Amino acid sequence: MKLKYAFAPLLLSSLAVSGAYAAGAPMSIDFTEVKTQSEKALASGKQGNAEAFAQAAEEAFKQAKEQNDKRSSPAMQRIVGKLRAAVNEAKAGKLAEGTLAVEEAIANMKQPAAPKFGGGS
Repeated sequence: MKLKYAFAPLLLSSLAVSGAYAAGAPMSIDFTEVKTQSEKALASGKQGNAEAFAQAAEEAFKQAKEQNDKRSSPAMQRIVGKLRAAVNEAKAGKLAEGTLAVEEAIANMKQPAAPKFGGGS
């Protein structure tokens, strides 16, 4: 028996196992730090405190970006985008739009992370 035929099943099985591990890895992400900072920004925005809103939104954005760099997921990418928009709106002096962006980011944090596959109703 040739050596390459002996190693082919071993190689294929190891690829299948590593693929299954990678497929489930990014589904459980902890949003607690980012959510806490986002809620501070939201409270400041609703009170009309633009400077505190900008500072809290910037901190939430930095934490979300750092967490996204460590372990990326589609949900975290949406959250980073919303928080980036909030920071940009705060810098432009648009407190209402920035507050809305933070609310949308918090709503994305509350959505279930369970994958939805087709075939059901």
